[in-house]
Amino acid sequence: MTNDREKRLEAALAQFLQPMKGIPFEVVIQALCGATVEQFDLDADSNRAALEAIVNAMREACRAVQTNPIERPRPNEVGNDMEPFVINALRGQGMDAAAPKTKSGKGKTTGYPDVKIETGNIPIYLEVKTYAAANHTTTQRSFYLSPAEDHKVAEDGYHLLVGFEIE
Repeated sequence: MTNDREKRLEAALAQFLQPMKGIPFEVVIQALCGATVEQFDLDADSNRAALEAIVNAMREACRAVQTNPIERPRPNEVGNDMEPFVINALRGQGMDAAAPKTKSGKGKTTGYPDVKIETGNIPIYLEVKTYAAANHTTTQRSFYLSPAEDHKVAEDGYHLLVGFEIE
């Protein structure tokens, strides 16, 4: 027979095992990584210039993929293959872009975020997502963030998301 205290503990533990929803992204990053999500102020000249370079790079990444198509059975697998195109295109725009290292300095390919752009001031973390054109209007999960002991958000920074529709 379970007493009232044990029932409350079981209920609390069960809640921890459920996906959390409705929590602001910046709160999650602060709690998981100990880093602040900075507001990307478009009134700042450096941010406008960075965004323009990122937009140009994403256009170039699309052209590069059209020349060398990615063929995978699932959209999220295409997303993994898209990351090198994005990094190369960002570098082509003169940006210092690479896969981010973990807090301990290790290279890690999986998990959030996919790309880190060093700006000389505040880094920009970029998440690369793909989705199937047929699923554009569905409520499919398009972003998943799970805790890690050695995460890739190592410092305060801007966090941007880029999405590519695929066929």
